[in-house]
Amino acid sequence: MEIDQGHLGVVLQACLDFARQMLEEEGGFLPFGARARTDGEIEFLQATPETAEESLDALYRRIGTAMAEDARQGGILAAALVANASLPEGADATYATAVSVLIEARDFCRAVVVPYRIAGNGGRATVELGAMIPEAADPIVFAA
Repeated sequence: MEIDQGHLGVVLQACLDFARQMLEEEGGFLPFGARARTDGEIEFLQATPETAEESLDALYRRIGTAMAEDARQGGILAAALVANASLPEGADATYATAVSVLIEARDFCRAVVVPYRIAGNGGRATVELGAMIPEAADPIVFAA
């Protein structure tokens, strides 16, 4: 199966939907990954810190390393790494923070930052996403 921009858009949207769900249900999320398997299914990869001292950056890299091994073995067509991020310079200041999605496939790498805010709504939080902000990025999963 070949992967194209449409497939990558599906992976990106699945990541944003999953992040929104975690924000609404838990109020936040740890870095996570998503991998598009060769059968077309998208699988999410979550991990918890192995020690109290493991940083969120280290957790992010650990997930990226696991997916990079999958990519080297030909088991995935695309991957995404997702984390909370600060707002980029010039972003709408009515948002407090953002979801950062690094989406990759062979010969493709792009970061997308999506500002968000959480509002209460009768006991259940709702998440409002802002406009996507594309950014250049270096690959982690398909780096080789």
